[in-house]
Amino acid sequence: MCRTSLTLQRIFFAALAVVVLLGGALAYHVHQVTSAPKGHLANIQMARMDLQGSIDQEQAAELKHAILAVAGVQHCFVNSDAGTVTYGYDRKVLTQDAVVDQVRKTTSLPVEQFVVSAKDVAGGCPIKAPSASSFW
Repeated sequence: MCRTSLTLQRIFFAALAVVVLLGGALAYHVHQVTSAPKGHLANIQMARMDLQGSIDQEQAAELKHAILAVAGVQHCFVNSDAGTVTYGYDRKVLTQDAVVDQVRKTTSLPVEQFVVSAKDVAGGCPIKAPSASSFW
């Protein structure tokens, strides 16, 4: 093969690689733009439940499963050592009371809804409040 032919082959394959990469980027962009929206994070509310007493890992898994089964709950974290459950739910779909009620109906675990005191609310972010030191 002559030198000119090899140069043309290299140019062709380089151009083909650029076209494939740009086509892939275009397909990814079109997919992201046209796919269904996942919901706005402004509607996600963090909440906490306190456990009355200690629970084992099996009970923690049962509790997490019960909370995640509620339509509108996005995520859930159970901290058996601290005796807390934190979860995020969509405020447009349900309320914190509805989640607590559903957990009480589906499990026998004693849970209480965490309510931030008026003093802590007045002080700003409840996570920074002294009474919430074991929040997570």
